[in-house]
Amino acid sequence: MKNSFFCILMTGALACGSPFALHAQTDVTDTYLVNPSFETYLEGWEFDDLLPQSNDGLATKDGATYVEKWIGTGNPVGSGGVSQTIPSMANGTYQLTVAAHNIRQDNSDPQSGAYIFADEVREPVHAGGDYSLTFTVVEGRATVGFRAEDATGNWLACDNFRLYLVDDSQEAILKELQARVDNAIALASEKMQQNVSSELQAAIAAARQLLESPADEKIPAAAVRLHDAYEAAKTSAQAFADLQEAIDKVTTAAAEGGTGTAALDGAVQTAQAVAGNLNSSLEELTEALDNLTLATLTYCVNNPTDAAPDVKTDTRYARGATVAFGRSTIEGMSYNDLLEHGFCWSPIRIPPSSTTVRPNTSATTATSMSCAR
Repeated sequence: MKNSFFCILMTGALACGSPFALHAQTDVTDTYLVNPSFETYLEGWEFDDLLPQSNDGLATKDGATYVEKWIGTGNPVGSGGVSQTIPSMANGTYQLTVAAHNIRQDNSDPQSGAYIFADEVREPVHAGGDYSLTFTVVEGRATVGFRAEDATGNWLACDNFRLYLVDDSQEAILKELQARVDNAIALASEKMQQNVSSELQAAIAAARQLLESPADEKIPAAAVRLHDAYEAAKTSAQAFADLQEAIDKVTTAAAEGGTGTAALDGAVQTAQAVAGNLNSSLEELTEALDNLTLATLTYCVNNPTDAAPDVKTDTRYARGATVAFGRSTIEGMSYNDLLEHGFCWSPIRIPPSSTTVRPNTSATTATSMSCAR
């Protein structure tokens, strides 16, 4: 009797300790991943600025090789990464574990900007060690990897990708599908192109039907359709939102009058027509936003609210294949009040001289540029 009671307590403790405690983990690394420890260099991987290294810089590496990106101490390493797409994968919940680091060699503080990922799930990477995340596959495919976006460390590294199947129950798969349906329903209320909205609604309906009457073999196709429709809807909704935001800002400025108001009004009217048409293409939305942005800049330059700064470019400059270095001085305005400033490069030679450029509509958001060639 005591033994039976003890077993019941232990089972309860395990169940409470982890949502996956009742499902044994199965190592499926070799089943799905190609070259998980980079022992055959970058075979099987898509890579961006991370390259194989065979030293012992990554203490938790597996085998002789890992991948890294390094830059001199005191400088941020920036962006880069490696990824691998698994085209055919059984649906279920998985755990991804990776040895990695994102460090500064002159500072022990935690660094930001790097993470391991599986599809949309991310886990930040800081000091060296193993990092893990769980994700659920419903599309019969997945992409895993390590990525940095403006990482603050000066040394990125990763190795020893491991993949474990945690839970392949229908319950776990349907739970993930339901979460994706909920996200799609929330997005469907936003303004987007009519054809994109129709496909999103159809994809939601197909996924909901499977949630009500599950058929395992049909879930991947429905999930892929929902994913593609959701991504298209996000792009479309963002394009409409960006254009409307620009229209709202410009409408306030145009109401004040000034030089070039008619041209700005025309750009606003064109943009409003595009924004009001749910059959507008992405190209039309982008073009309307670009034209409105240019018209706004022209209006602001022609209607300064303060004295224009005086910009003088130095005739001396250094130019390489991909970068150029030049100098300029800006007088008549505080440096902190400038929104942006820089050099305009043109195939037309402009004689070196003092060039005056008007600021933006507000002294606190002035724009100045200088030209030299």
